[in-house]
Amino acid sequence: MKKNLTNSNESYWTVYGINPIEALLQKAPDSILEIYIIDKPPNKRLKKILELLNSLVINFNFLDKLNLDKISRNNKHQGIVVRIKPLKFKNQNDLKRDITTSDFNQLFLILDSIQDPSNLGSCIRTAAAAGVKGIIINQNGSAKINEYVFKSSAGAIFNLNLYFVPNLTQSIKLLKENGFWIFGLSSESKNTIYDEKFIGKTGIVLGSEGTGIRKLIIDNCDNMLKIPMNKNTESLNLSVAAGIALYEINRQLDKEIKK
Repeated sequence: MKKNLTNSNESYWTVYGINPIEALLQKAPDSILEIYIIDKPPNKRLKKILELLNSLVINFNFLDKLNLDKISRNNKHQGIVVRIKPLKFKNQNDLKRDITTSDFNQLFLILDSIQDPSNLGSCIRTAAAAGVKGIIINQNGSAKINEYVFKSSAGAIFNLNLYFVPNLTQSIKLLKENGFWIFGLSSESKNTIYDEKFIGKTGIVLGSEGTGIRKLIIDNCDNMLKIPMNKNTESLNLSVAAGIALYEINRQLDKEIKK
């Protein structure tokens, strides 16, 4: 008998799109409350979702496009909408435990007060693609992880550890006490990411597109670096900047390991 899914009285997220929902079914199926699929012949990707649902013994409902549009608040749902329990993430105590069991080239992305959910989600997706161990986020002053962040991360939220901490400075000090070198990105720095030699445990800090990294956080970085850009370019999108920095760090760390 298939598992029945009913909406509970607790709060829920409405998520949509094939990539995020496929990741959800593979990594956190127990979080699912309700699933709605468009009442049309499924394409290849939706067929794969249906196969996953059957293998997990999870019921779903068919709806017409009008109602799917309504449930998804007219967002691009690709024919599937899911309601899930809000996901839970790690904290400072988890961070303290996890870094004592790190690999040689452990890499953390540290996000200081990223308030735009789309930027936060895109940074998560970029970091996961770059092989980041985890992301540390200040819980006060940053966007909360919600359905919009989930969507913009394209399901990558399950591929790394997210740590929400009350004091980013204390978390950085904890990393440094455990052998990490911490670098911040700032367009005002004289040194570029290509001038620095990255060895071993590394953390890279990015601040919001509006205000950058806070001074107290800068004071606790070992060095501030910039991404060299054409003079006619004002700034990079946050997730693009994160990607450039993370891939360069990983490139150097990989070379160090292979020596």
